[in-house]
Amino acid sequence: MKKVFITLAVILITIVLCICHLFVFDYRVLLKNDTERVESYLKAVKVGEEFDLSQVCTSCDSVFLVEPYDATFFDRNSHLKLMPFIKRSILSGTWDDGRYQMLFVKGNKVVSFADIAGGYPFREYNNQGLKFPVNAKLYFDEKRGILLK
Repeated sequence: MKKVFITLAVILITIVLCICHLFVFDYRVLLKNDTERVESYLKAVKVGEEFDLSQVCTSCDSVFLVEPYDATFFDRNSHLKLMPFIKRSILSGTWDDGRYQMLFVKGNKVVSFADIAGGYPFREYNNQGLKFPVNAKLYFDEKRGILLK
């Protein structure tokens, strides 16, 4: 009887973990989330004022933007070191027209991310996404779109 109970308990726990894995758990929690820092920093910047993102993430050297619905981002940027389930989680965060993911990278390793609302669109998007150094000079245009200088 004890063996049956233990077996059923293990099966039940396995099923619950599988459900959590498939539907509940957002693996971006395994990365440092800089969303609040980035958004509060961007809110403080005035239109036309030059800024960079080095103050937000000091431990990175470049920034990658993952556009909404960009399912091929990690195929094009296969050099980025990140676990596959975290890649899927990041891409699932872009299934909304108004959001994109900002990935902070040191070397080829993603060290943190920010889930940015569409209130700060980057105007220089292309179909390949956007990559720039963390200390690149940026500024807001009159519609609060972000441009590279």
